Amino acid sequence: MPATDLDHHWFKVNPSREYRQRRETPAEIAGWEVPPRPGFAAWCIIRRSDSASVSYAFPSDATWDVADEELAALFERLNEDKA
Repeated sequence: MPATDLDHHWFKVNPSREYRQRRETPAEIAGWEVPPRPGFAAWCIIRRSDSASVSYAFPSDATWDVADEELAALFERLNEDKA
């Protein structure tokens, strides 16, 4: 999934960040082969350098903002799981 215009804008106003984590839009979730199970929300991490992203599900009541180092490690681990 390519990064959206809003993601590009977010990186522009947050120039020190290399990763962005956000909840996915309904249109993005519609592209999932298997939607998140009840009680879980769809999230994604976008990497600034190439606009690559990875999607995952996390409990719906979670609200968090994670440092780039943690997002980078999670991004890589989730991409390894796809291989």
